[in-house]
Order: sequence, then C-alpha cells, then structure tokens
Amino acid sequence: MKQQTTKMGVLTYVSIATMLVAILAATAMPAMAATDGSSTGSFNLGSGAPTVTEVELYDADHSATVSTLTPTTEFAVKFTAGDANTIADIDAITVVIKAQGYAGTTTDVSYNATYQWTNSGWALIGPIGAQWSCESGIVPTDMTNMSGDWYLNFKLSEAATSEAHWDITVAAVDCGGNTGTNSKLNIPMDFYAEISAVDTSYSFGGVTLGESEKQIIGDDQDVDVTVTANGNFKLYSMSDATWIGNGTGDIATVNPSALNSGEIQLRDGKNATFGDSGCVQVEGGLGYYGINDFGNEEGPTAEVGENRGIYQWLSVASTGLLPDEYQGTYYVQILNA
Repeated sequence: MKQQTTKMGVLTYVSIATMLVAILAATAMPAMAATDGSSTGSFNLGSGAPTVTEVELYDADHSATVSTLTPTTEFAVKFTAGDANTIADIDAITVVIKAQGYAGTTTDVSYNATYQWTNSGWALIGPIGAQWSCESGIVPTDMTNMSGDWYLNFKLSEAATSEAHWDITVAAVDCGGNTGTNSKLNIPMDFYAEISAVDTSYSFGGVTLGESEKQIIGDDQDVDVTVTANGNFKLYSMSDATWIGNGTGDIATVNPSALNSGEIQLRDGKNATFGDSGCVQVEGGLGYYGINDFGNEEGPTAEVGENRGIYQWLSVASTGLLPDEYQGTYYVQILNA
C-alpha cells in the first residue's frame, strides 16, 4: 500500500501541475503593438490685401500739411498702411510723384520721381543723378500691428514742371503679391526760375559820336545768360540810367525814347536783327521791360540750365560827350510767362 500511495501521490502532483499550467495558459492577456495613433492636419491661410489710407503732404518736420509743392524744397509724404496679416506682411511700398498728363514710362526730372520702401529702408528709384533726393523716412516701430504710419521726406528738382498739377500715389505690396493703393491728387507746383550771367562783361569797342546800331564785339555779338525754369518764362532787361566815363567821370545818360546831346540809347532782342529789337528801359524809369521775342520761352528747361543769347545795339549822340571809356550795368530778369 505504501508503494502504491507513493505512486499515487506522484501521479497526483503531476496532474495538478499540468492543470495549473493549462489554467495559466487559458487566462493570459493577448499581445498588442500600439494603443493610440495620430494624423497631421493642415490648411492654407490666404494673404489679405494691404490697404493705404490718409495720403497727405506735409512740411519737412511733419508739423503741418501743405497745399503746394515748391522746387528745391523739402517736403514729406505721410500715409497709413495696413494689413490684416499684420504690417510685417508688407513687402514693399512705392511712392510715385508725377505731373498730371505725363504718359512716359521712364522717370524724367521734370515730370516724375519714384521712391520705394523695403526692409532696407527708403530709397530713390529714379531719376538717379538728378536734384530729386530722398532725405529721410520714418516707419512704424511695431510691425506686429495691423496698421502704421510711414513718412517719406524728399526734395524736388528745380526743373519739376509748374505747367501741370501733381499727384502722389502710394502702392503697398504684400508678400503674396496683393496690392493696396491710394493717392493725393491735384497739387499745384510753384513757379521756380533762376538766371546767371555767362558774359559778366561785354564791350561795343571803339565808338564815334553819332554812331548808331553798334553791335557788341566778339564772336557771337550777344550777352549770354544761363536760365533755369520749371515752366514757361519771359526775359526782361534794364540798364543803369547813366553810364560813367572811367577817366573823366563824364555822364552818358541812357534815353530809351530819344537821342539828345550827351545821351546814348540801348536796344536788345532775341534775334540778331536790329529791326527786331526794342529799347532798353532804365532803372528809375519804367525799370525792367520785356526783351523783344523773349516773351514766352518754353519750359521747363534742363535741370542744369540752358543758354540764352541776348543781342544788343548801342547808339551815341552826335554831341555832348567827352572821349572816354564809359561803363554801365545791364540787368536781365526772368519771370513766369
């Protein structure tokens, strides 16, 4: 019995172990590779077009608006630019200052100028090498705002035409190529002119009593002046009322209307023909008087100025003057036509 019991006990033990293994195998959790997952989403945000508002012309220190433009003077263009994507989305701003009616496709000192702002700052695009200039500029300090104020300070060429009103157009372009524009229109341009003598002295040479229609000696027989004007202009002249003898102090009186004893008469004109000339008036009399055929010179001139030659003739009374070298001053003036 004991041997059998031992065998039975062993057998029993083996059976229990086998059953335990079977139970464990039946209740184990299934194997899994992952318990969650993800997917990337996306959308394309469109770029809203920038806006430009409140385009205005200011004085150089931005203290007051102004109503007219003046050549060689500094002004400022002020405008507000905005963008719903923030103004950091604005890629460039172009300011075109242009005479109305100008249809040219290139910049011209007399008719237009172009400025541009980028992240590098303001710059004059054209005309390069002219008197137009980019003086300074102010940009918004916080580019994360939806809008901000820009200022462009500039100077005009002295040849910027006064024969038309001017427009200022501002165009803002964002990084997506969208554009917003606005303008300040119908700004008058003041007349500007200057004149200087090329021939600072001239001579009729030797003259006899009673001689008339004596021309200036020299190759071109005229008085050359340089004129610069931004519009149509006239030339006027005037003489000292008396020409004085250097050695004797004798006085030769300039008489525009007659030629009496002790008097001289001057005539001038645009053409080299005496018959086309007119009498030169005198200081203290009629003063400056229009030079014949210089009554409507077309402007604007070149920015560096243009030459005008004024022919002149001298007539001397037949009596009443001492032999001497007489000198006097001849004046030329430029005015708006």
